[in-house]
Amino acid sequence: ELNLTGCINVKDVSALGSVHTLNLSCCKKIKDVSALGNVYELNLLGCTNVEDVSALGSVHTLNLNRCKKIKDVSGLNSVRILDISYSKKIKDISMLTSLIELNCKYCSKIRDIGNLRQLKILKMNIFNVNISEQALNLLRTERIRPKIKFKKIEGIHLLKNLEEFNTSSISENENKRKNIIKKLTEINPNVKIMPLKK
Repeated sequence: ELNLTGCINVKDVSALGSVHTLNLSCCKKIKDVSALGNVYELNLLGCTNVEDVSALGSVHTLNLNRCKKIKDVSGLNSVRILDISYSKKIKDISMLTSLIELNCKYCSKIRDIGNLRQLKILKMNIFNVNISEQALNLLRTERIRPKIKFKKIEGIHLLKNLEEFNTSSISENENKRKNIIKKLTEINPNVKIMPLKK
């Protein structure tokens, strides 16, 4: 295990490919991560100059939170746990069929997650969820602004293996909150709604 968090002068990571657990968060000068494909758990949070992650398809647990230049994650087809929150240029994750856990908060361009049939934990926010044909329920965060246009995300109703669904926070309207939870649990009676609200 190697933790280089915040080492702002680190540029070349080509010698670190055999490290099992590697934390490079906030190493903002790193651009080339092509040598890190054999790392088991890789944290690139805040590595804002990383753009190409196509070589990281065999990484088990990958944190790309706030990697703002990344657009294409199609090569990450074997990744099991993925955090792409705040990586707002990412649009298509439909090919990431091996994922069991996904955090895509504030990834506003993502629309369809229906192919991610193995997902057990899903963390999202700021959107409309298309749970079933008639589902039009609003899942809100407390930071939402009224002028934001909500857009539907397709395919949540296909995620039969989902164990945990984190919406950051659900509307304070009690009736609306109960209705949202009801529809979610109709799809999957065992899903755990997070965070829990009384």
